[in-house]
Amino acid sequence: GRFSFELADVSAQEPRNGPRKGSSFSDAVDARAFESLVLRYAPPWPLQLVFTPALLSQQQRVFALLLRLRRAKWSLETVSVGAGAAGGRCAGSTPLTRLWWTLRSELLHAVHHILAYVTLAVIAAEWRSLLDGLPALSSVDAFAAACARLYERIASRCFLEPQHEAEMRAVDAILALALRLRAQLSDDLAALPAVAHAAAARRWRAELRRSVQLLMRTLRQQPEGRPLSEALDFNSHYGGSEEEA
Repeated sequence: GRFSFELADVSAQEPRNGPRKGSSFSDAVDARAFESLVLRYAPPWPLQLVFTPALLSQQQRVFALLLRLRRAKWSLETVSVGAGAAGGRCAGSTPLTRLWWTLRSELLHAVHHILAYVTLAVIAAEWRSLLDGLPALSSVDAFAAACARLYERIASRCFLEPQHEAEMRAVDAILALALRLRAQLSDDLAALPAVAHAAAARRWRAELRRSVQLLMRTLRQQPEGRPLSEALDFNSHYGGSEEEA
């Protein structure tokens, strides 16, 4: 088989985290700016019987999610604050830089654990389950059905199904916050008064809290999702000890 990348036409689509205005800056803070990058796979015969168009479409959705997560993680790990700071570092210590750097740490914690959940707890675990079940598959049809179930479970556990639209919007909001924070820290922090920075940081932190708590409510209802919920709520930062409504 052969893997390739191509750019699809998504000009008619509106970004999930806000309308695109046609500028490079809006793309820089759009969590789905790379949505036009499509992973293609041309399976050889007889793998076409297994890798159907529906399954390959599921694969593309998983690829797009991983790309969004890794881009947000990179944006937080390589951003710099203050003169003379190297990538991923904060030069100096002022109330202004500490304010944004604390938010950066909270965002990086959330993005890191969501990415680890998707790659290790979901994709790697489901793939291992498929491999363990291969000896029991006696036909191509059985193998095709097992692969279809694999991607269905991955899509459901990664919030890619329609019933998890609210959760995916929460994930996209967290990723968009990461990109917006990078743009904020890349600009001249002194351009705005400290009061404006404090108000913006409070709003962004409240947005992050709402998004993480929404994810946690869903994850606690799934046995496989509880480890991620506990990791996100490290030291009860998001109110993990409170009873759910």
